[in-house]
Amino acid sequence: MFNRVYPLLTIGLIAMLLAAWLASGYARAEDRSNDEVVVAAGEIVEDDLYAAADRIVIDGTVKGDLIAFGRVILVNGTVEGDLIGFAQAIVVRGVVQDDARVAAQAFIVEKDGRIGDDINAGAYGIALQAGSEVGGDVWVAASQVTSAGQIAGDLAGGGESVHIAGSIGGDVDLGVADGEAGPRFPLTAFLPQLPEGLQLPEIPYGLSVTSEARVAGQFTYTSRLPIALPEGVVRGEIVHRLPEISIEEETQPPAAFGSPAWAVEQVQRLLRLVLVGLLAVWLASRGLYRTTAALWARPFSSLGWGILSPFAMLIFLIAAGLIILGVAVLLSYVLGSTALLALLLSAATGTIVVIYLMLVLYIGALITAFALSKRILGTRVVHPIWLMLLGIVILWVLTLIPVVGVFIGIVFALFGLGAIWLAVRRIGATEAELLATPG
Repeated sequence: MFNRVYPLLTIGLIAMLLAAWLASGYARAEDRSNDEVVVAAGEIVEDDLYAAADRIVIDGTVKGDLIAFGRVILVNGTVEGDLIGFAQAIVVRGVVQDDARVAAQAFIVEKDGRIGDDINAGAYGIALQAGSEVGGDVWVAASQVTSAGQIAGDLAGGGESVHIAGSIGGDVDLGVADGEAGPRFPLTAFLPQLPEGLQLPEIPYGLSVTSEARVAGQFTYTSRLPIALPEGVVRGEIVHRLPEISIEEETQPPAAFGSPAWAVEQVQRLLRLVLVGLLAVWLASRGLYRTTAALWARPFSSLGWGILSPFAMLIFLIAAGLIILGVAVLLSYVLGSTALLALLLSAATGTIVVIYLMLVLYIGALITAFALSKRILGTRVVHPIWLMLLGIVILWVLTLIPVVGVFIGIVFALFGLGAIWLAVRRIGATEAELLATPG
């Protein structure tokens, strides 16, 4: 079940995103973008609301769906349709009368918060606080999940840490980590601090169920070790499943073109592109415009530098390796540890390779896609999020073409990598100055 949840969750999130964005009703919807988007108390948005901002606050009423992208999304009022959100933190303190389909670092439904139908959520942390209500099913894929409110339907999905302290009107089907195999340090130490003073609860690693919890249906969990549940908590049958480890699955050939498995893989790839693209817009929108200017000013130079990038990467890797080797040898003499030498070399080399692969597989192609969508829309003033999403859809569709799509993806990546190099070489130049340098 756990392995089936991720594709379903992925399909649900991305399908709703694209459906909302490409639907014919978009022309009738209201579009807001700024550093802060606020629907004030008493204000009524009569149709769907598309919002892109650093901070999005809904204190009033949205009659349709809320499709939002930002750093923090706060629903204090009422959304009569669906909540479809991508953000660092998404908090529901009011009412979402239909579904919530979200991806975030933290998704929190606070006390008195209510989701009228289903939740499909992918996040680092998901918290349904005591007093919260969900009228349908909850599907989750997260590192940590807290369910302390009331869920009318089923709870399914999984996470490394899952804590159940509320009531569940249907079945439970979860994949969880083994409590004894927990990390020795909190992973939150490596994550950005949540905005607005928000915090996720600290819960034990693995599966934990309190004596106050109530599950009306069957309780199925997948883990390597059995877990003792408090008596009287589960009304139905308790089923413990062992994780399935299949060597055949790991060595099976790629999914055939057009098959359901292939379709799932492509939708997952689209979701990854969307998440990386939105993160790039959030963290470096100015850099995107500068790199786009460098690409259109010198397209052939961009392609040439992109083709040379693997060789430059190899030279850089050798030079960095020699420097790191010298430092590591010195430290090994000082500290008397040869293990430190191996650790530093492997960590540094791995980091460099990962960064380069990220540039090749994602950033380079996304920059070209962003530049292409900007050229298509011309001089129209469009929020960079919409430019990025349009470019991603174009890139994704082109790379779906059998055989040719692979080469298209490579060309997109090479153009973007070369443009990055050209923009970095003139780090102090403005966008206008880069455009004024043809080549």
